[in-house]
Amino acid sequence: MPDDSKYLVLIKLGGDGPMLDRIRSAAPFVQSTLSSISRNDMQLAFSSDDGGTFGFLVNTGLNAGQIKSRLENPGTDGGTELTRDDSVMALEFGEDTSWAGFTRAGTWLQHH
Repeated sequence: MPDDSKYLVLIKLGGDGPMLDRIRSAAPFVQSTLSSISRNDMQLAFSSDDGGTFGFLVNTGLNAGQIKSRLENPGTDGGTELTRDDSVMALEFGEDTSWAGFTRAGTWLQHH
């Protein structure tokens, strides 16, 4: 869409429980939410070795605050799988980008 912007949405899962359990509960919710707000125009940019920190590239008409809000307060569509222990950040991309590695993310950025 012409009015859409590119964002890197960062998620860091927290809490005291086992990280694998947190990933299993939160990752599908995050992916579904980002897919919905981007009309499935998204790409996993990276994930940490333990999977508890990850970033998605999304193309959306929403602003950064709205993206964060959708992840923290999904409304009547269902309960959130993110907790107060989790961190969320949405960063808008400008025109000037550069990368090494991150092949899929770089390809996505080239086409947007």
